[in-house]
Amino acid sequence: MAAPRFRALVIDRDPLVRRGAARAFTERGIDPLTAEDAAAGAALLASQPADCVLIESDGDGIEAAERIARDHGAAALVLMATAQNTPRAVEAAWALDADVITKPFDPAAAALSAARAVERRRVSREAREARASRDTPAELVGVSEGVRAALRLAAEAARTPSPVLITGENGTGRDAAARFVHDRSKRTSRAFVAVNCTEFEDNPKDAARRLFGDAETSLEGLVHLADRGTLFLDFVDAMTIESQGRLHALLARGAAPGHPIDVRVIAATAVDLREAVRRGTFHEDLYFRLRSLHIHIPPLRARTEDIPLVAYTFLAELRRDTGRDVRRISPEAMRLLRRQPWEHNLRELRSALAHAVALARSEVLLPRDLPFLPAVPDVSPDELFDDELRSLSYAEARKRALAAFEKRYTRVVLDAEEGNKSGGARRAGMDRSNFKRLLRRTKT
Repeated sequence: MAAPRFRALVIDRDPLVRRGAARAFTERGIDPLTAEDAAAGAALLASQPADCVLIESDGDGIEAAERIARDHGAAALVLMATAQNTPRAVEAAWALDADVITKPFDPAAAALSAARAVERRRVSREAREARASRDTPAELVGVSEGVRAALRLAAEAARTPSPVLITGENGTGRDAAARFVHDRSKRTSRAFVAVNCTEFEDNPKDAARRLFGDAETSLEGLVHLADRGTLFLDFVDAMTIESQGRLHALLARGAAPGHPIDVRVIAATAVDLREAVRRGTFHEDLYFRLRSLHIHIPPLRARTEDIPLVAYTFLAELRRDTGRDVRRISPEAMRLLRRQPWEHNLRELRSALAHAVALARSEVLLPRDLPFLPAVPDVSPDELFDDELRSLSYAEARKRALAAFEKRYTRVVLDAEEGNKSGGARRAGMDRSNFKRLLRRTKT
C-alpha cells in the first residue's frame, strides 16, 4: 500500500538545497513547498498549511521554528543543522519535539526525515485521541492490523448473544476485551461475573457446584448470579471435563438444571484449545460452540507499532490515578519501551510506566526513570547510521557514527548514575580518568 501523500515546506537560503529537496520530495510522492526565509515560509503556511516544515537552524532559524511550532502546531518540524550548529539544534529539538538532520545531506535523506517526522506526529496525535477517548480500553488501543481486527470483532460480538472465545497470552488484556463486549451489549445494565477458572484446580469436586449451584440444597451458582448478564470464564481450559460438559449443556439448552438461565458466556484462554481437544483435556463440542465468535489479541511484541499509543493511554490513566503531572515520554525512553521483549505483555508495560511515573522528576519520563535501563544502550543500525551518511566517505561516516554513539552512550550511562561520574565509569568498565576524557570528547 502506498504511503499517504503529505505536504512539506523547506525553508533554506540556499536555492540548491531548496531545488534538490523539492525534486526528491516530488519523486517520493511528497508535495513540496519552498521558501528562502522564515517570513516567506510564514506567508506560505498562512495560505497552504504543511504537514512538515524543514527549516535551517542557523541564524534566527530556531526562533523561527519556535514561531512555527506556536502558530502551526499540527506541522511536524525538522531542524536542518550544520555540524557547528548541531548541539544547539539538538537542544532546541528537545523543547520543540522536532527532529534534526545534519547538513550537507542527500535530498533523499531530507525526504526520509520529513516522512518520519510526519509519521511520528501522526502517532502522537493518535495517542492524544486515544487518551481522550473512553470508548476503547488501553489494551485494545492501537494501529496494528492485529489489534484493529480484535477491536472490530469485539464490537461485532457486542451486537450478538452468541458465546465468545477470546485467546491471547497472559497480560494481553483478555479481561478488558470481555468487559468491552459486555459494556457495549444489551446486557450492559446487568451483572458481569468474572471467574478465574484456575481457582477450581485445587478443589475440582467443588468446581461444578460453585459454577452451577446445587439443586438439592437450593444453592445458586455463579451462572445464576450472571442471569441476564455475562459470565466471563478466564482460563477456561482449567475447568474440569465434568464442568466443561455442564457448560456445554447450558449453552446448548439455555438453562441450568431446574432453573432457566439467560446468560451470555465469554470464555478466554492462553492455550491452544485445538491441541487440548486432541489431547482429550477439553470438551470438543464445547470448543466448537465457544468459538462461534473468536477474538485473538496478539502479544505486545508482535504489535510494537502500538506501544506509543498504549504507553500514552496508560500514562494518562496513571496521571489521573496518582495525581502526578507526568505528560510526556522522551524519545530515548520511548525507544527503550519499543525494544523490550514484554514477556508479560501489557501488564508488564503498565507496571514499568507506574514505576517510571513514581520516579519521574519532571513532566517528561526519561530513560533513568524506567526499571530496565540497560548498561549499554541498544542502538539499531538505522538510528546510528542516518541516511545522510551515504553521501560521505567511509572514514568520515565512521567518524560521525562513532561520535554519535559515544555521545549517546555517555548520556545514557550518566542518566543511569544520576550524573555521578565515578558511577558512570564503573558502569562503563573504564577507569575514572579515561571516562572523564571520554566525557570531555563528547562534551557530556
